[in-house]
Amino acid sequence: MSKNLKSLICCILALLFVSGTVIAVFADSNSAIKGAEAVSVTEEESSDAEVTYRLGDVNFDGRITAADARLALRYSAKLETPNAEQFIVANVILDGKIEANDARLILRVSAKLAKESDFGIAA
Repeated sequence: MSKNLKSLICCILALLFVSGTVIAVFADSNSAIKGAEAVSVTEEESSDAEVTYRLGDVNFDGRITAADARLALRYSAKLETPNAEQFIVANVILDGKIEANDARLILRVSAKLAKESDFGIAA
């Protein structure tokens, strides 16, 4: 088993332990759909200002960390419900759903095992 794979498994187990959720995460990050690093959303209610969110930054602290992956995993397990903005940034695979693979990819980016440019790639 490669060192990177062992590190990823340790990170996932730690994330599952912290979140109190047991979910099997299976996937490999080889596919062919590319996506964007940031998503723009226009707020219709208050103004016509355009707000830019960073994919993967689910807690909006300006960084992509294991905490963001934990939130995405909780959303995928239906333990918490994301608001509209959180749904947009947690759906890093860009398939219209928040699943464990989204959390996995966010965790890989936070651990520097993947790059933000990998967002949008179906795992």
